[in-house]
Amino acid sequence: MKSSYLFLLSFLLVHTLPAQRLSIDAQTLNSLIIPISTTSPQLLTSSPRGVELRLMKETNGSEDWHHWYKSPRFGLTMIYYDFRNQFLGRAISLQGVGDFPLKKRAKHDWHFLIGYGVAYLTENFDKFRNRKNTYIGSQFNYSFEMMLGYNYHLSPQLKLSAEAGVIHYSNAALQLPNGGINALSLGLGVKYAPGKTAKPNKLDTIKPFQKPKKWRWNVFGGFGVLEQYPTGGKKYMVYNVNVLGEKRISRKVSWLVGLEGIYNNLYKEYIPEGENLPEENNPGRASVLTGIDILMGKMVIMIQAGVYVYKPQDFDAIWYNKYGFKWRFYQDFFASFAIKTQLGAADNFELGVGYRF
Repeated sequence: MKSSYLFLLSFLLVHTLPAQRLSIDAQTLNSLIIPISTTSPQLLTSSPRGVELRLMKETNGSEDWHHWYKSPRFGLTMIYYDFRNQFLGRAISLQGVGDFPLKKRAKHDWHFLIGYGVAYLTENFDKFRNRKNTYIGSQFNYSFEMMLGYNYHLSPQLKLSAEAGVIHYSNAALQLPNGGINALSLGLGVKYAPGKTAKPNKLDTIKPFQKPKKWRWNVFGGFGVLEQYPTGGKKYMVYNVNVLGEKRISRKVSWLVGLEGIYNNLYKEYIPEGENLPEENNPGRASVLTGIDILMGKMVIMIQAGVYVYKPQDFDAIWYNKYGFKWRFYQDFFASFAIKTQLGAADNFELGVGYRF
């Protein structure tokens, strides 16, 4: 699982290579933990505080997609959080991040930032030492950050910044309990870019977009791991395959739709209290899967939703979502990392490879 976190980080880090202008961002964070249930008031006794440091580079305009997104920045961010709660402790995370301008003016700008990475939390659930932490079951987790921000330009090199959004910690049901921590966060800070302001490269021609008439097809196979209660119990492998038709609908977005099959070893053994399973526990499910790919060169942000059309088990919702990244690493081959969720709760992580034709 740790290797999959590092693999995911590489998705964003590779995009720092063709960049030119380095900047350093620093901000303080004041947060409020969003409660996930009414049974854990002991975890909501104070407001977390933290600091965030980013090392960023602006894309240099050498590719079409740099201009589509108004010269976005990519880089690394480190977040330190003190949850100011004895049961939650502290957290430190390292993420790959992308920062996308929304509106630029001479003295100010708006931007959207998204990041994914790995986090270490000092306090996790332990049946002897820390039974009251029902949010985090493991010390190593994945972290996710999504922020809307405003920058005021004091000079070409120095900006004041304000950001608001959500920072999330979870292990994607790899180890229970896994309620996760959702911190509604406000950040105030500065951004400094030493040196002279460099203008992005201008392409001789930016290719006009022509919507392809033909569909492309994606074949994908992946796997995941999850744990079911009791905490510290058995781990179950999950496998999935899907075939999705892909239709490019704009410069930035492709729409996908198709079928997915899921084989979950947990279904062979899991019998929820008060519910029934068929005489022979069936580990399979099938669904109609659709979603969008947000295109950024070789990197893709994926957002998907599935509805089960074959679900012999009498538990779980009839629909699910996936959020993650793809990396087109060689011609039409791609790797993918995603989190599958049901009703807002993480079901399992998904790591795999696919091919487009």
